[in-house]
Amino acid sequence: MTLSKESTDFLQNLRLYLFSSGKNEEETEDIILELSHHLWEAEQDGKSVHHIVGQSPKAYMESLSSEMKPDLMGWLKYLPMIILGVFAYSLLGDAIHGNIAYSAYTLIGMPIFIMVMLLILLSLFRVVAARQLSGLALLTLFIPYNLLSIGGFVALVFLEKNTETKLFVVSGGLYSLSGLLSALVAITFLVAISIWSKTWVSILIPIFLYSPEVVVDFFSMSQSAALVVSTLISYGAIGLYIWLVMRKLNKEAA
Repeated sequence: MTLSKESTDFLQNLRLYLFSSGKNEEETEDIILELSHHLWEAEQDGKSVHHIVGQSPKAYMESLSSEMKPDLMGWLKYLPMIILGVFAYSLLGDAIHGNIAYSAYTLIGMPIFIMVMLLILLSLFRVVAARQLSGLALLTLFIPYNLLSIGGFVALVFLEKNTETKLFVVSGGLYSLSGLLSALVAITFLVAISIWSKTWVSILIPIFLYSPEVVVDFFSMSQSAALVVSTLISYGAIGLYIWLVMRKLNKEAA
């Protein structure tokens, strides 16, 4: 059953809208499957998406969403994984740098900040899906969001570094038993997230970012040179990975 690009795009946007509205995943997939059959039958008769959903896809999505019950428990399972995933990523980096020390700004402020940014992101997803935005419109929405995310994290890091009262401290980094155990805990959790999400992202990104630093430390070079080399390797590897993923997606869509 092959659908037109218009129908395929609509179904993808509908899935994103219902997902970001906190609807049950199985119920959403059942609706997508049923609607795909209706769209296919309509296309066989020479009709477009609007014959099924009306002239306003946004109104159709909102109406359909209002008829579905929110799946709060289904959504709550993602939140701890996201928060702990961010902490595991941060803990691994701090263990490598030999600076594991967290105040209330990180232990309490970071989860609150993550939850707020997640709610904003879900709202943006609904806007993108309902209005079927692309190109410049997407940049207009997500560039401010990215700047807000980066600015928030930088502010938390600044507050953390300028706070003397630490609630959690591990000295010695990777060269101490406690630091090594902290890094192993972080790695184990990142691997668990990768298995749970069935993607390599939570494993590959830390490898791309942190392994060049570890390797460069074995060579005799100045601190500034080491920083430049490790940064170029890290972001070059991330860029290559994104290019390979996009290439694969384009081949599958062709």
